[in-house]
Amino acid sequence: MRSFRFAQLKSVPGFDSRILMMTVMASLLGAGVFAFDFSLHWTQIALTFVAGLGCQYAWMKTRGLKTHSMLSACITCFGIALLLRSNHSWVHPLAAVLAISSKFLFRPGGRHLFNPTALGVFTALMFFPNTWLSPGQWGSTLSTAVWIVAFGCLITSRVNRFDISWFFLIFYLGGVFLRNLYLGYEFKIFIHAASSGSLLLFAFFM
Repeated sequence: MRSFRFAQLKSVPGFDSRILMMTVMASLLGAGVFAFDFSLHWTQIALTFVAGLGCQYAWMKTRGLKTHSMLSACITCFGIALLLRSNHSWVHPLAAVLAISSKFLFRPGGRHLFNPTALGVFTALMFFPNTWLSPGQWGSTLSTAVWIVAFGCLITSRVNRFDISWFFLIFYLGGVFLRNLYLGYEFKIFIHAASSGSLLLFAFFM
C-alpha cells in the first residue's frame, strides 16, 4: 500500500518534492515552537525568511535565473530556523544571507560547494555572539525520534537521497558507539545520543 501511494505521488505531473519537504519542515517548526517551547521568537523566523528570500531574489536577478529556485531558499530558511538559536534578532537573517549567498559564490564545476544550511549555521556558531545549537530541544523520547525518522524517510525517498541519510547516521553513531566503548561509558549514553531529535532532523533534512 505504501509503495502504491508513493508511486502515485511520484507520478503527479509537475510535482516538486521541495514543496513536500517545506510542508514537513514547517510542521516540525510549528510543533517545535508551540509544543516543545523552542527559545525562538516569531520575529527571528520572519526576519530569516525576509532576508533569505530577498537575498535569493537579488542573486536570481543578477544571474538571470528562474524563480522556481526560491523553493530552495525557503528550505534553507526553514533549516536555519529549526537548528540555530541566538539571543540576537539579527543572527538568523544574517546566517540565511550567508547560507544562500554561498550557493552563488562557491560553485566549482557549476555546483554549489557547501550545504547552505550547514554553512550558515556553522558560520553563526563560529563568529556570532550568543549563538548556539540546542540538541535537546526536541527531547529524546522515542515518539519524537520515530516521527522525525518517518518524515525523513518520506522526504529522502522522494528525492532519491535515502542512502546518504542512513550512511551519515551509521558512520556518526558508529563513531559515538566506539568512543563510548573506549571511554567505558554506559550503553544508555549511546541510546540517548541515538534518540536525539536534532540528530535525526539534521540527517534527514539537512
